[in-house]
Amino acid sequence: MRPPGDTIVAYTLDRLGRNLREVLKLVHDLGEKGIGAHNHAITTHRAVSML
Repeated sequence: MRPPGDTIVAYTLDRLGRNLREVLKLVHDLGEKGIGAHNHAITTHRAVSML
């Protein structure tokens, strides 16, 4: 995993998980560790409300 403060960039959400539940869990778990996730349609950071 990446150190806190980093951001993971995925070009499409299907690259992050096999279904929406997996993607949401991954984004949540990354946020808990201070790691942001960026997609062309969705951007999350620790300061932003969780999905």
